[in-house]
Amino acid sequence: MGNKAIRKQESYLYSTAVDIVSLALGKREPTPTYHYHDCYQLCLVKKGSADIMINDMLITVSENSALFFGSNLAHGVVRCSEDTAGSFIHISHDLFPWKMQDVPDFHKLFCFLKGSQSGYVFTSTHLIADLQPLVEKLEKSEHLLRISFLLQILHRLCEEDKKELLINKDTINSPILPYAGNTALERTQIYIGQHYHEKIALEEIAAHANLNASALCRSFKKKYGYTIFQYMNRLRIEQACRLLRYSDLSITQIAYQVGYNSFSHFSHQFKLHLKIPALAYRNQTI
Repeated sequence: MGNKAIRKQESYLYSTAVDIVSLALGKREPTPTYHYHDCYQLCLVKKGSADIMINDMLITVSENSALFFGSNLAHGVVRCSEDTAGSFIHISHDLFPWKMQDVPDFHKLFCFLKGSQSGYVFTSTHLIADLQPLVEKLEKSEHLLRISFLLQILHRLCEEDKKELLINKDTINSPILPYAGNTALERTQIYIGQHYHEKIALEEIAAHANLNASALCRSFKKKYGYTIFQYMNRLRIEQACRLLRYSDLSITQIAYQVGYNSFSHFSHQFKLHLKIPALAYRNQTI
């Protein structure tokens, strides 16, 4: 997906202010390229799971999670499980009053919709349980009744505290992704490879990847099977092995050069990875 082209903006041309697109195997083919709309979108999975790429980040939406994101945010459905059943709800901007930020009753909704430009991830099982019957009623209704159910859904989303931003909102300026040619996870690997010997914080790595820290951690672990800091430790130990084999540096010097600020911590990590102490490793390779 990372090397796929982003399609031009798809204007909101649906027949109603609230449009529902089925998310089910056989009914919705995975989108082959990134695309983006000029409407708000709610993705809710009733059964199974779906992998959705949003702003170069792979997110799995299951029965216990939901996504809500604003317009012009690049996305595409990558795959669905065979038992997937769910909905994409497209919500037109025209549904909401002009200058809604100045209307007290709409102020909280205005703040929620404005924040959705960064994408929201919801993982509360209680929230999903509340949303499911409302979505079912929305799907079966028309006209003002449909809009009334939508407003109930939006109200419930606004009131939910257990949500997180998918992407750093300070870095979203356009649907064109930065660092063209690299996915967020590839950028993360490259950045760690260049700075593993330094003291770097998770927030710094996430900022370079242009993503929310917790979302990055989940996706990195799912993709590679280990955490970001486990990966960093592995790079440090691999470099330590090279220096033990080919340099005359003392083991203490090597420990600090590869990024550890404690010799005891280096010794523990080295033995954890290689099953032998660093000195024994050096003696075996001389």
